[in-house]
Amino acid sequence: MGTVRGRRIVCLIAGMHRSGTSMMSSLVQALGYYGGRTEGEQLGPAHDNVRGYFEHREVVQVNNQLLERLGGSSAQPPSILTENRTTWWDKPDLADFRQRAYRILQSLFAHSSRIVLKDPRLSLTLPLWYFPEYTYRVIVMVRHPLSVARSLIRRGDAFTLSEALTLWETYHSLLHSYLEQLELTHMVIEYERFVRAPFSWVVPLFRFLDIPVDYQGVRAVFTQVMAPLQTVDAHPDTAASSSTPNHPPQQSNLPGAVQSRWEQLQRAMPDPEPFPPFTWGNQELQDLYSAVSTSYRAVITFLQQAYREERTRARTLQHEVEHLRRQRDTLEARLQAIYQSRLYRLMQLVWKGTRWFRRPRPK
Repeated sequence: MGTVRGRRIVCLIAGMHRSGTSMMSSLVQALGYYGGRTEGEQLGPAHDNVRGYFEHREVVQVNNQLLERLGGSSAQPPSILTENRTTWWDKPDLADFRQRAYRILQSLFAHSSRIVLKDPRLSLTLPLWYFPEYTYRVIVMVRHPLSVARSLIRRGDAFTLSEALTLWETYHSLLHSYLEQLELTHMVIEYERFVRAPFSWVVPLFRFLDIPVDYQGVRAVFTQVMAPLQTVDAHPDTAASSSTPNHPPQQSNLPGAVQSRWEQLQRAMPDPEPFPPFTWGNQELQDLYSAVSTSYRAVITFLQQAYREERTRARTLQHEVEHLRRQRDTLEARLQAIYQSRLYRLMQLVWKGTRWFRRPRPK
């Protein structure tokens, strides 16, 4: 996947309700994607999501009103979505929703060239938010169907287990068809796996979002977002659940379509990659990395300073050598001039005459 720097990027976070979309939205926003002002534009915490939803209020309103216009809701998807998956969003009576969606995107792009929209209902309404002029990255959050179904029932939604499982399959089936039809780049992340080992997803996620990896920055962000999830789920219903991020549900008999969709999503997930030089939860290794990094920087600084000093000393010696060479050349030139002068020749004649007069005379 090539770089998309300099272009306007829309990150869509979709998936079934109770699947970790809020967690992923908080992480993506902490990494630099803009999702609206926390106060006023985003929905606040609630009893069923105490850490907050991290979703834009107007996005949720548009999706809910659209589903209502089509004769359904997020709990009962309109039949037109499954009967006419390819062109329902081109209906003339939905033009006002397209305009509202475009205005929301434009208002977010006024603050940043990278924005994020999160709403599980995007699994049903994604084509409404697709505009070819933008670059899209879709994160599909997946949680085990039984975990989602039990969570919905405990939350008080009027679902039987069978109805909840069917709704899970409908969400992912529609989302899958939209991704294929619009040819959108997407990444499937399983909630339980991500919470158990978040740092193993750093490299694939950063590559997908086109974010340069900063080891120290990543540790700070992931610690802030993920630490509360290491011991308890962000959803309060897990306190009484047999399924937690650290203990996912065991394989059990699922309806054929649900089981098939679950296996398909499992195969679509990228392989986690090691994130050196530390792993999540290993404080000693993190401290060792910090100490080694500090020592390494100190050694590099010392070597650079020593190199600069040696280079200065070498240049000084070179200048001195050049100065001595020039003095030698000057002396040689002066001697040569003396040898060629008339006075030198006269002195040679006098010296030879003196030797002649001092020669031994015969007796």
